[in-house]
Amino acid sequence: MTTLSVRNLTVSLGGKPILRDVTAEFAPGGLIGLIGPNGAGKSTLLRAMAHLIPHDSGMVAMDGQDIDGIPTRALARKIAYLPQGHTLHWPLRADHVVALGRLPHRARPDRDAAAVRTAMQRADVGQFAERIVTTLSGGERARIMLARALAVEAPVLLVDEPVASLDPYHQLHVMELLRELAKEGRLVVAVLHDLPLATRFCDRLVMLKDGTVIAQGCAADVLSRENLQHTYSVEGVFGRENDEQFVLAWRRLAAAGAELAHV
Repeated sequence: MTTLSVRNLTVSLGGKPILRDVTAEFAPGGLIGLIGPNGAGKSTLLRAMAHLIPHDSGMVAMDGQDIDGIPTRALARKIAYLPQGHTLHWPLRADHVVALGRLPHRARPDRDAAAVRTAMQRADVGQFAERIVTTLSGGERARIMLARALAVEAPVLLVDEPVASLDPYHQLHVMELLRELAKEGRLVVAVLHDLPLATRFCDRLVMLKDGTVIAQGCAADVLSRENLQHTYSVEGVFGRENDEQFVLAWRRLAAAGAELAHV
């Protein structure tokens, strides 16, 4: 099983430090959530883990090996990345967009076709296979892009705000799918803003603020009253439903938005 580790990672973008000396371990077997306010560095950390941006110092390692030393094609077969936002400008069929996930492979056409079909079924977009993606809704396109990431069949799946544009039914479906993939043995890391979904579905959380790790561990420990107040400047409501814990952001303690920059 593939692991990723981030060791003393510092990343700057446009001359501004975004991540500062971040250290965290990411192992398969359970869904891992990256949480924190806007501008905390979550997307930057995910992109650094996917080897899409350079870092100033520190290291991202896969199974103990610095990913800087892994050939690009080999890394593309190991890591599937779903960015936030789903802008699609080309009038392509949905199944052709999903098939782009097979580019890192040089498999037989029948193997690629099977991977595309399976990915579209799991993302609940099989019915859109012959539709032109620009005719689909934002939420439907989001699920097409998730299917493209699934089609890679990579042992590592990094997804950035995968439920942001989805209706409640499909939010739950995607979170169930991500947890299922993690239980199957993949390493799945998701950037999330929805605290109830993070609490319910994630086996482990890494909380960031101002480019540093504030807390990491099980959801109950990370989403404490103190961490919610310190990290988000909110008070939370805590409850249980059928032995599952949930946390709701309930009341602002201060207007923190002016201090945060989008990353």
